[in-house]
Amino acid sequence: MTAREKIVEIFETNNHLLRIYAEKIVENEEEAKDMVNDVFLKLMENENITHITKSLQAYLYRSVYNNCLNCLKQKEMTYKCYKDMNNNDLDGYHSKNPLALLINEETLTQIEIAIENLPTKCKEIFLLAKMEGLSYKEIADKFGITINTVNKQISIAKQKIKDSLDKQDVIKNV
Repeated sequence: MTAREKIVEIFETNNHLLRIYAEKIVENEEEAKDMVNDVFLKLMENENITHITKSLQAYLYRSVYNNCLNCLKQKEMTYKCYKDMNNNDLDGYHSKNPLALLINEETLTQIEIAIENLPTKCKEIFLLAKMEGLSYKEIADKFGITINTVNKQISIAKQKIKDSLDKQDVIKNV
C-alpha cells in the first residue's frame, strides 16, 4: 500500500470523528470540515507519515486542534480589526438579530480578504500589532524601522481595509 493510499484510508476511518471534534471547537460545521480537510491535505502533500513516532490518532487530533485554534485566532483578529475601525459594540444588537449575524459573518470574511490584499510589509506590521499584540516599539525593533513608520503602516493598512470595505458597501450596510 502506497503512502497516499494509506492516508486516504486513514482519512476515511477518522474523518467523521475528527469533524465532530473540530465542530465542538469552532462551532461551525463548514469550518470544522475545512479544519479536518486541511490536516489531511498537509499529510497528502508530505506523503510521509513515517515521521509520526507516536499514535497517529493523537497526531491527527492535535493537528485538527491546532488548525481550529488558528482559525479562532484569525476570527478574533478580524473581529478586533472590525471593532477598531467602526468603534461599535457588536455584542448588543448584532448578537440578537439573525440578519445582523449574517451580515457580520460576511463582513468578517470581507475584512479577511482585505487584509490578505495588503502590501506584504504593511500586512506583516498590521498583523503583528493586531493579531500578535506586539507594541509599536517591538515591531519597529523587529524590522529595524522607526515607531513612526510602524504607526504610518498601520494607518495605511486600516485605510486600505476601510476603502476595500467601502467599495463593497460592507460598512455602510452594517
